[in-house]
Amino acid sequence: PRSGRAEPKHRGGRQMIGAEIGAFGRDGFEVHSWVNQVIEDRPGDLTLDAHISAISVKLQLLSADLNDELERSMADLVKALPGATSEAERVEELARALTKDLGKIDGRLVDIEADTSQQVLVLERLDLLKRHMETCAETLTEAANWSVLVREANGALAANALSQVAQRLEQMHKSERVLRSVPGAAERQRTLAQASEKLEALLRPQLLSTLTKAGGFRPSELAPLVVLYAKLGRLPALRDEYARARPQELHRLWFAYDPTKHRLDKWLHEFYEQVLTSLGDERRRCGDLFASSSSSSS
Repeated sequence: PRSGRAEPKHRGGRQMIGAEIGAFGRDGFEVHSWVNQVIEDRPGDLTLDAHISAISVKLQLLSADLNDELERSMADLVKALPGATSEAERVEELARALTKDLGKIDGRLVDIEADTSQQVLVLERLDLLKRHMETCAETLTEAANWSVLVREANGALAANALSQVAQRLEQMHKSERVLRSVPGAAERQRTLAQASEKLEALLRPQLLSTLTKAGGFRPSELAPLVVLYAKLGRLPALRDEYARARPQELHRLWFAYDPTKHRLDKWLHEFYEQVLTSLGDERRRCGDLFASSSSSSS
């Protein structure tokens, strides 16, 4: 075969043809244009026949080189083809095995997703049942406590044990909120309101007496009443009474002015000094009395 012959001595055929041969590999190559260009580029010392003969020889040399390269490439391809075919078959077999494994995994994932969804639904259902059971248990407990709390609150009112009354009323407020959806809610609200009004009626004289005490009062004297009003949920009413009662001392100072005994400018200076002192004292006192009780009552 031709591929087994010795290397031709005209290996430099590509370089011999030069620039006019380079056009063969270009896109849009046209034979007529190339021939015309080669003829136009004929050296002046050559005849046309000699020039064409030289180009023809060069083309023949190049064609022979290309044939040699093509035969070698084909031989290499034929040698590599069995190995490439085997590799392709192996890759195809691996691809089939991988596809089969992926199908198994996909099916398993579907099963897991179905099982997981079912388990989540079961957990949600169990959680709902647990919360309903806890609500029922709390409701039953508060329903049992309600009658006891009402009886104890009435007994404490009769004994004028106001702190115990406030404590029972605080517990009754909690029970009433829990039992609001249970039959008898309106009656429980009326009972709670009546007991709260009775306790507030007993507390109000003590509150007014403390607020209007001659010479003022200490915060420790009012603090127990603040706690009781907070448990009743009536702390705003205590604040209103406090706001109405506290300016009375300043009112007495203002109306104590006697033009026959006091010089107005000096008396006004002393009066406003007293107002500033009183405001500072009230700010500290209100902070001590109402700060903690406001947060707890909210």
